[in-house]
Amino acid sequence: MNIVLTLEHLYMGIILLLMGLQIRQHVQLEKTKEEVKKIWDQISIFNTMVAMKLLETQKDIDKLKENKKDGTTKEV
Repeated sequence: MNIVLTLEHLYMGIILLLMGLQIRQHVQLEKTKEEVKKIWDQISIFNTMVAMKLLETQKDIDKLKENKKDGTTKEV
């Protein structure tokens, strides 16, 4: 029993291999896009939390300054 591989079979094998690699890369790119989106969502949540904390701190500072001007020593 002889198996004959022609040049066409070789080309077809290379094409199928390259198609498989391209599909794998496409799947990896989609996963990477999802991960990047999750990271940006986390960054936006973090920035929102920091901004809220800064505003809260600024309000506390303003209250302390106001109390200092009035001469009162109330705890904030």
